Amino acid sequence: MLFGTVAEVGCHKRPPILPSPDGRYVAIVDFVLGSALDSDIAHVSVRRSWTPWWTYVYDGVGAWDRKTDQGDPEVRWLNKTHLLIRSSYITNDTTCLSVAGEVTVRCEKIE
Repeated sequence: MLFGTVAEVGCHKRPPILPSPDGRYVAIVDFVLGSALDSDIAHVSVRRSWTPWWTYVYDGVGAWDRKTDQGDPEVRWLNKTHLLIRSSYITNDTTCLSVAGEVTVRCEKIE
């Protein structure tokens, strides 16, 4: 059991949680790191800062650069209820919700 837990932790990268400007919401970015033959996967979820339940707003191919400690997609708050997700990996297979509760989400492809 302990081995499985350690192996699972090594396969994920979670940058710091991003609070909205007013602190009512947080965006959580989680990267599932692939092997040399697989792509990394990115998940972005939004939740109120005081509740444990979240809504996935982005799910698709991503990339975590182990050298720079930066990821794609880039996620940032535009204001207290608008979240911007930018990625060079957005395709027709990428899931991107436009609304999660009171939060409006905008996904942009980086060319």
